[in-house]
Amino acid sequence: MDRPSAPASAGLLDYSEFTNDSAYIRDLVKRDQSQQGRLATLRAAIAEGLANGTSD
Repeated sequence: MDRPSAPASAGLLDYSEFTNDSAYIRDLVKRDQSQQGRLATLRAAIAEGLANGTSD
């Protein structure tokens, strides 16, 4: 597996934090699931706001 070469300060994971490829992939999946959950919450809040119409 090719290891990312960009610095962690660029918002990418520092691959050296992980003991093997499997640990790296598990962390990526966990982060993606968390991001998807936050996105779903945001979408629900937007839909609720749109359904409530405008405020006075």
